[in-house]
Amino acid sequence: GDRLRRTGAVLGEVETQLHRLRVDTDDVLNSIATGILTVDADGTLSYLNPAAEELLGLTARDWLGRPILPRLDEIAPGLGGVIRRSLSGRRPVRRYETRDAGGAMVLGVSTTLIQRHPPEPPAATAIFQDITERRRMEVLRRRAERLEAVAELSASLAHEIKNPLASIRSATEQLTGDGMDPEDRDVLRNLVVRESERLSRLLTEFIDFSRVKLRANAPVAPEPLVRGVVELVRAHPAASGVEIAWTCEPAAAAAEIAGDEDLLHRALLNLVLNAAQWSGAGGRVRVEVEATRSDIAVPALGARDLVRIRVTDSGPGVAPEDAEKVFDPFFTLRPGGTGLGLALVHRTAEAHGGAVFVEPRDGKPAGATFALYLPTAAEAAAAAPSDETKP
Repeated sequence: GDRLRRTGAVLGEVETQLHRLRVDTDDVLNSIATGILTVDADGTLSYLNPAAEELLGLTARDWLGRPILPRLDEIAPGLGGVIRRSLSGRRPVRRYETRDAGGAMVLGVSTTLIQRHPPEPPAATAIFQDITERRRMEVLRRRAERLEAVAELSASLAHEIKNPLASIRSATEQLTGDGMDPEDRDVLRNLVVRESERLSRLLTEFIDFSRVKLRANAPVAPEPLVRGVVELVRAHPAASGVEIAWTCEPAAAAAEIAGDEDLLHRALLNLVLNAAQWSGAGGRVRVEVEATRSDIAVPALGARDLVRIRVTDSGPGVAPEDAEKVFDPFFTLRPGGTGLGLALVHRTAEAHGGAVFVEPRDGKPAGATFALYLPTAAEAAAAAPSDETKP
């Protein structure tokens, strides 16, 4: 009886603590400005805090215990779909964005799963905030950055054009003079031809860079794409004496990339040829094609199936202070380079909904690794505007 009384006292104390914890939790959830709603595995609403009521224009007492996902899609297209995707795939979505039906409010959404009574299917909780003002500021910031980028690009292009034009003008003025030795005349003529070719190459590459856009959107198999690029670079004079090896894991070979094959070929050619040029005779270049899953390319859509193409060279590598600049137009560390090759790779990755990065050295004394991430064709189809989860 004494043990029973002591146990009852302990249970009473635990019950008091649980009640206090529940009250404190309710106070927090009711006072925060973040919307929180929980949906059971069958899509019925089990919790809606006051901030969520205000953001969505719903009343908890009217919807508790009722299917709510279709209604959420009506209020903010894609909101119900992203919760449905979490429930069906049994994995959270870390970052997602959508707008309300009127387009006036932007919601930043993430989801998490709650396993209440295993082995029953989990419930899903959506956490969302009004990020309209933040997005508006980002739009203004991006607009200012674009204008600044245009100014910098114009200045860089003018500078790159000015140098060969100055050389051509000087040589032409001397060629029009009298009493010049035939040998000096030949030197000046060769200089004019060389600088004219350099100017033509620069303008051609700049036009290619400025015209990067998807002209086709068809499934592209990564294995033959990489094989063709590697064979082409092996035959290039700039890659003479460079060992170029490549591998493609089975999962990546079975995947497909949705995009413009010519554009992807050109971008990958720039990456591999750049690696060969930096490696030099006797150097090595390794190209690895892998399947991966990450939200590194488009965080707003959550984790996606991607094809990652890693190009590693044995050259001097990229210094940490230059890692953020290598994709800028006209930034180059290679003598004779235009600085547009990697910029074109960056624009191509963006056009395909992907991304390209310089990977950290991780203590390696030399060499650089560039990683190109491209969504698979299946992910590109899932992100199409017709999909219910497209914001």
